[in-house]
Amino acid sequence: MSKCRARSPGAAASSPERALHEDLGALCAEVFVQEGAKVLAADISGGQIETAAALGPSVRALRADVRPTPGLSR
Repeated sequence: MSKCRARSPGAAASSPERALHEDLGALCAEVFVQEGAKVLAADISGGQIETAAALGPSVRALRADVRPTPGLSR
C-alpha cells in the first residue's frame, strides 16, 4: 500500500473530522492513481502537498478553498 496512509506523529490533524476528510481524500487519490488516473489533490491546509509527494508524478497539488460561499447558488 501507499506511504500516504501513514500519518507522521507530528502531522496530526486539527480535529477528528478533519483527519477523516484528509485520510479519505488521500485514500481516494491512491485508488485513482492505482487505476491509472491523473489526480489533482486540492486542499487549503497544505496536506495536498504530502499526498502528491507520497503518490508520485500522477498527482499534482493545488491550494484551494472548496467551502461553500455564502450567497452563491448553483
